[in-house]
Amino acid sequence: MARFEDSPNLFGYGVGTSTSGEVICEVCKKVYNKGIGVDDESDDDWEDGESVSNIEFAGLQVCECCFEKIENEVLTRMPDILKWYKKIVASKKNQVSEAEALLNGLEG
Repeated sequence: MARFEDSPNLFGYGVGTSTSGEVICEVCKKVYNKGIGVDDESDDDWEDGESVSNIEFAGLQVCECCFEKIENEVLTRMPDILKWYKKIVASKKNQVSEAEALLNGLEG
């Protein structure tokens, strides 16, 4: 399955982060622009590197090469994610209701 919307970020954001320096995709381990910007105070070689979209997701550095993989995995698991999120919202609603009851008891 291809990406639903080709964008420079995950999940269809219109803007993203990119670099022309060395970056490693921690999902597939692909290295982009090897050696550019690493231990080098000169900005001259940065112009030679290709622009690579990247984002931090789940604590991992993810480059554009794996955006499709992550998006498809999320879409595949969406039924479970929505059930999980519904339980989270219900729990938070109960916590708010309990806090409101406690506050109302203090007022009386």
